[in-house]
Amino acid sequence: MHHLPYPLEDGTIVILVRIARAIMWPIEGGVFITKKFDLDEWKKGTQEKMELTKFDGIVPGQNIDLSEEMMAESSSLLNSIEDKRYLILSVTSSFLAVATLFLLLVQGDSNDDIYAPIFSLFILLSPFLFISAIVAIVKLGREFYNRFFLCSFSSLPITLWEYINQSRNGCISFGFPGSSGCPPDPPGYDAPRAIFFIFQIILLMFANNELVKKNWKGMYGILYAISFSSFVYFIAYFVGLWYG
Repeated sequence: MHHLPYPLEDGTIVILVRIARAIMWPIEGGVFITKKFDLDEWKKGTQEKMELTKFDGIVPGQNIDLSEEMMAESSSLLNSIEDKRYLILSVTSSFLAVATLFLLLVQGDSNDDIYAPIFSLFILLSPFLFISAIVAIVKLGREFYNRFFLCSFSSLPITLWEYINQSRNGCISFGFPGSSGCPPDPPGYDAPRAIFFIFQIILLMFANNELVKKNWKGMYGILYAISFSSFVYFIAYFVGLWYG
């Protein structure tokens, strides 16, 4: 502690006190108290502040631990799934079904057939999917087939609606000379497709919820239901369009 070597007037003291408060110097009884400057301590504090600023308040070691914990959690979800051959087939067919629905929904006059390659792959995969579903019903039991049949039958009202819609309002024109082409789509023509697509997205969310709960049998049931209900929907769509 050091005392000032000469007395100060009152006004000067007030100014110095304000300056001391501004720069956070401690004052006791009107006497300035100075602390010896420690260079090593200052470097250490500066380095810690730079690390916290660089990693948004997370120490680098802590950041690595959090990443490893998230990777371990994701790995545990995948490891909890058994019979992964069902997973590969059901995820692939579900993706093809939802992608075909999406392309059917957004198709326009210039890209009427953009869904055809994906739809063809889905149809080629369907026989293997149906055989696998029968095996899964026997092997995986109630947790599988309860969700499979519930989700599949829930889609039938929308499928029937689409069949009626296509049989009444659907039109096919090959552009032959002398053909008049198709009239404009009536209001609400795309409504069944949009609602069925939303229905499938909701089923995907339910499947993800079953995965989080580590109920992989229920997840398989929902994924197979997405593919099966889409197959029935496509039959109703094209049969109503061609023979309506």
